[in-house]
Amino acid sequence: MSGINITKGKPNAELFLTATQQLGLTAAECVVFENVAAGMQAAKHGGFYCIAIDRAKQPDRLKGADQLIDYVAERAPSRLFAINIETGYV
Repeated sequence: MSGINITKGKPNAELFLTATQQLGLTAAECVVFENVAAGMQAAKHGGFYCIAIDRAKQPDRLKGADQLIDYVAERAPSRLFAINIETGYV
């Protein structure tokens, strides 16, 4: 799935909704990983759980995400849903 498959870009949720439809899934069955505000907004507008990746350590720009992490490549999937209350990061 890419931008050539849709007519409306982020922050519209069309990309995510089209992908889930093609996979035969619902938004409730998916998790969106995003590193930009428009993508996070698109995920939330579509009803998706959104994990925002904030490598710049500027959490205000990704306000509204369900979870905020600083780096995803070395995270165990089970840790992606455990949040540090003090920092807001996993």
